[in-house]
Amino acid sequence: MKYGLIVFEDSFNLGDDIQSYAAEQFLPHTDYVVDREDLDAFYTESGERAAVILGGWFLYHHLNWPPSPFIKPLPVSMHFDTFYSRVAGEKLTRNFVLEDYGAAWLIENGPVGCRDHNTKELLEKYGIPGYFSGCLTLTIEPFQGVNNHGEICLVDVPEDVAVFIRKNAGQGVKELTHAVKLSALEWGQRRRLVAERLRLYQGASLVVTTRLHAALPCLALGVPVLLIKENWSLNRLGTWLEYVNCCPKEQLLSGEYTYDFDRPEGNPQKYKELSESLKKICTDFVRGCEVGPEEKLDVAMFLEENKRVKRLQKLMALRIDKYERELYGH
Repeated sequence: MKYGLIVFEDSFNLGDDIQSYAAEQFLPHTDYVVDREDLDAFYTESGERAAVILGGWFLYHHLNWPPSPFIKPLPVSMHFDTFYSRVAGEKLTRNFVLEDYGAAWLIENGPVGCRDHNTKELLEKYGIPGYFSGCLTLTIEPFQGVNNHGEICLVDVPEDVAVFIRKNAGQGVKELTHAVKLSALEWGQRRRLVAERLRLYQGASLVVTTRLHAALPCLALGVPVLLIKENWSLNRLGTWLEYVNCCPKEQLLSGEYTYDFDRPEGNPQKYKELSESLKKICTDFVRGCEVGPEEKLDVAMFLEENKRVKRLQKLMALRIDKYERELYGH
């Protein structure tokens, strides 16, 4: 069986690659890197299907859904929302990925493992069966031989929080970001970058972050983590507030929420049940792929049909671009 790995090729967020890294650990080998935003165009020259763990955030380019028939999917650890759903520049409260043909694909290949409760509720609104699976980053295995540097890692925290922690902590502080341009790098380079960052987190005395995909991997790595809660991101973070030590920024700065940065509180262990369940789901999927018969598809027919579809998508994108320029004057 061939295996594909979902990667958001144009990502500016290391968290996207951390999710891909977590999925790849279950694959016997990675034969294809599949762009998350171009799933409908994926094919293999020999016609075989590629097994893919379909986890992560979906999807900017709604017209590129559902995935190609060359993908044999495990839909798990998926996040959908309406926060970034836009057509002709207008923010909507609907997600076109979850309608008609897109919904039918999810129903046929489901039930869908949802990264958070919000996604599960959204799928239910569209009549798509789902269950709360949790996030694949909870399954990341701790590294051996890590340098325990003992510093506090601040990952994309507001400047006033960083100042507060430097003032109140006796440990050294290292400021980091997940805002990294990744598109110019091959997946092998990106994988090494992820591993280096995770090893850095594992060697810290504490990680303080606003980033979900810094907080959840730290649970898996056994590193004390404090999540700074921001209201704008609660559609993604809300599920995880009971799984990790967290507080609103205002409560931390005011002293209403007290935290000993030099003797950080241990992490809640509630995540472990989700981690073990995800490991079984992914392992069983791969085991099933290894024993099942290989299916061959008609590559020439797919490419001809996809050529037509891509042309229609391009024409629609041009119409939307023209509408936006007329609407907004740019």
